[in-house]
Amino acid sequence: MTDVERLLTAELDDLGDRAPHDPDLAGSVRRRARRQVAVLASALAVLVLVAGGAVAATRLRPSAAPTATTPTTPPAAVGCPAPKPGTLPDWARAGFSSANPGIPMVYSDRGLMLAILFGTPLTAPPAADHNNKILWVAKVGAEGAFSIDARLEGSDRRFQREIGPAPGPSIVDLPAAGCWHLELRWGSYTDTISLRYAPG
Repeated sequence: MTDVERLLTAELDDLGDRAPHDPDLAGSVRRRARRQVAVLASALAVLVLVAGGAVAATRLRPSAAPTATTPTTPPAAVGCPAPKPGTLPDWARAGFSSANPGIPMVYSDRGLMLAILFGTPLTAPPAADHNNKILWVAKVGAEGAFSIDARLEGSDRRFQREIGPAPGPSIVDLPAAGCWHLELRWGSYTDTISLRYAPG
């Protein structure tokens, strides 16, 4: 029994004891008071359980999913890396007298192929003063047929070409200026590379 219940019971007992007209009034008051106190205690217990459940439900409720927003600008284009002269890797030095020949080059995305650009800049249509000459050097599997499947960035324009029996020297003319993404296939290997062709 709580302090409130004890206090109410004592006050009602005292009131019943002082009632002058009915000898059993005290007992009736006591019984009624006990019933009312029990009902009140039960109601308070139910309220406490309901309030506790509401708090628990609030704490356990997952937060609202973030609202998807529509980007105001399209994602940036992948683009083509600028070809730069650099040091040739050991596997690409055959036929070169220097590890730094000063010729621009571009690595494929997986690093299995190196495009050494003897004709720079690559142009579309081809420039009058130089060819779009590329020396393809494979890190692995330098044998079998070599082909490219090229896609012009920002369009659905494609171009396919058989380069030769194996990676090596080639002239690769593409039909339009822009950033071209090339899927390379040779032997049992594949890789991708991006090359920019300037307006001719």
